[in-house]
Amino acid sequence: MKSEDPWNIVQENDTDSSDDNSFSNYSFGSNGSEHSFEDLGLMFAKSFDMSMLKESIETGSKILDRVEGKHVVLVIGKTGTGKSTFIQGIAGKKLHQTTHFTDCAGKTVENSVYDAKNALPDFKIGHDKISQTKAFCCFVPEDQDGKEDIVYIDTPGFEDTHHEEIDIATSVMLSHIAKKCKSIRFVVLINYTSLLEDRGGAARSILRFTSAFVKDFSKDKQGFMFLFTHTNEISGVCDNRASSRKALQEELLRLKQGSSRSDKDLLGLIDFLTKSLQKGYLFADVLHPLESDFKKLKTFIETKQKPIKTLTMAESCGLTAASKHRLSGEITAILLKSRKHIQSKPPKVSAVKENHELLEYLYSQLNFSDIQKARDESHFLINRFIDEAKDRIVEEITKGGANDSLFSVEDAIDVGETLCYLDVFRAQNASQHFRTKVHDLLVSMEETLSLPIGDILVTTEGALSLSSRSMSNTDARVLDKLNSWCKAFPEHEKYYTKVLHQLKTAIESTARRVEEFEFSMDRQPEDIAILCSDVCFLNSIHQQIELLLVHELDIDELYNTLVVMDQYISEVLILSTSEAMADLEKHSLDEEVLERIAARLCVLDALQLGLGSQQGFEDALSSIRQFSLELEDIVPFQFEGMCTDAKEKNLDELQELLHRIKGVLDICSGIEGFAPENMRHNFQSLLDVIKERMKSLSASFLQTSMPSKNLLDCVLNGEEAGLGLNSLSAHAWFDDFLPEGISIVSTAFMQVQKDYENLSE
Repeated sequence: MKSEDPWNIVQENDTDSSDDNSFSNYSFGSNGSEHSFEDLGLMFAKSFDMSMLKESIETGSKILDRVEGKHVVLVIGKTGTGKSTFIQGIAGKKLHQTTHFTDCAGKTVENSVYDAKNALPDFKIGHDKISQTKAFCCFVPEDQDGKEDIVYIDTPGFEDTHHEEIDIATSVMLSHIAKKCKSIRFVVLINYTSLLEDRGGAARSILRFTSAFVKDFSKDKQGFMFLFTHTNEISGVCDNRASSRKALQEELLRLKQGSSRSDKDLLGLIDFLTKSLQKGYLFADVLHPLESDFKKLKTFIETKQKPIKTLTMAESCGLTAASKHRLSGEITAILLKSRKHIQSKPPKVSAVKENHELLEYLYSQLNFSDIQKARDESHFLINRFIDEAKDRIVEEITKGGANDSLFSVEDAIDVGETLCYLDVFRAQNASQHFRTKVHDLLVSMEETLSLPIGDILVTTEGALSLSSRSMSNTDARVLDKLNSWCKAFPEHEKYYTKVLHQLKTAIESTARRVEEFEFSMDRQPEDIAILCSDVCFLNSIHQQIELLLVHELDIDELYNTLVVMDQYISEVLILSTSEAMADLEKHSLDEEVLERIAARLCVLDALQLGLGSQQGFEDALSSIRQFSLELEDIVPFQFEGMCTDAKEKNLDELQELLHRIKGVLDICSGIEGFAPENMRHNFQSLLDVIKERMKSLSASFLQTSMPSKNLLDCVLNGEEAGLGLNSLSAHAWFDDFLPEGISIVSTAFMQVQKDYENLSE
């Protein structure tokens, strides 16, 4: 097969292939416009790779430290124009022609190519049409001999029409380089065929290119070197520099003749190129890998070419209108995606953050108003999301701690996820604040639940008193909320685990105490109170069984335990009632019997107090009421009989009986709610009868013992008065049954004493 011209396959490894179909920032092609409609269509048809843009800028930024304060030579050209070949030559590397084999359409093609011996590694001359890297490469000559610090830079991506990302990145990097370096010289490599295809269009493209860097090319033209390559591709042009230079001058003359005299900028460029070629000034020349004197070119660049210190590129990125339009569209698309992501369910916050960081990065690199607007809008979206997230967290934490609000594990998970969103957006202060709030809430829940399920006995100054224990509906819901929170926040699971362990232990120990409790009417009220507390606790657990089953508690048998205890208590109470009634019938109102009954009534009172509000103990409570009713029937009846019999007794026989009756009344009065009024009425009636008899006895005594004024009569009657006084004193006990401040016998004694004292006077 016919081998291709070597210039067609000279590639540099840091730009993309030249056969891609899209546009570049600066076209030296045949079309007079900056971009053809076909190029524009292809550009918008393919996706824009923002990551490639960012990567290219970041990679290129690595050379910025090397150019700061230095004199920079920018080597610029389209893919395939020979930039790598030029820099290898400038570096003093020997170039030679060689053969390269490549596959094309299933066939092996033999091509003649150029290579450099001991080539610079960063400026490898490619022989395929696919470039390997997309970053700026930097070459610092070693033979500067203390002269100016000059750095040669290869600028990939110019006119790489398939990857406008690289073009934009290149523009950004050129702006950064222009800001950091001391000055810039430009070496522009142009494919000669582009000048022939469209003379005016190619020339104007060169002008547009130069205007991106300098405001007035006519003043700074000596800062540019234009090297035309690929002259051997033109039919009729010999493959040597002299013939190629002559052909180039002729082409420039034809271009000038075909140009309008009013187009002064174009004519000025043509004259500059033509005169440079005529006088041998290397501001314009033909570049040939084997024939060009690279040492002479290098010397001219470093000594004759004028450094440009005031650059338009330093003020802006030099983006073309089309590049700005494309970039603006991509930025708008990023912002729209962020809006969509942040409103999705669940929100894709990582994608939003990634987009925002990309906008922040672009904002730091490009002086472009559309980027600033998008960045500000992204800030607004994220800040609004954070504010709404904070409000939602506050609402859920409040709901998750309120007794009257429903709260599920999904709600707790939502809080956890929302806190993670805050972490993604680096709102760590707010996130930590709310995590502390959740922690404090769970600690409070744990403390709240520990109270109703704590130890049954609390020691207070050596005495044992009962604590209030029950699992209310509120407590069960708090436990459920605690479980939900801990599922969403596993780091706090210890609080739920601790409460659940306490609850399980309390249920097991309480159920065991109830099952082992031996109920009898002889038990102390404190024992009964403990039993009732245990029963109430187990009953409260049973009442919340539907809410508590989710916690895997062994509470299925609690109901049976309570039923068995109810039946057990009822049986004991029925037997005790029968025994008490038998004692009363056999011994009447014997104080010993009554003491036993009173003790049993204290037990019943403790039972009724402890079980009165509990469901499932109807039998026991019914037995208690039956026992009380039977006592209330038989005791008052027997008491009334005792009082009636006492009224018929002599005064000498009443002292012991009255004390017995009073003792019965005192015992019954000491039983809360038992001593009926008719018992008190009967006792008072008995006292009234005895009181009248005592008054009669006292009056008779006073009448017979009245002292006479005659001393002899007093002596004669003294014996009779003494006998009456002894008789009255035998009934002095009755005054003990009278209300305080009232007496009958004592009053009579005092009257006699007073009478005799008056007589002695």
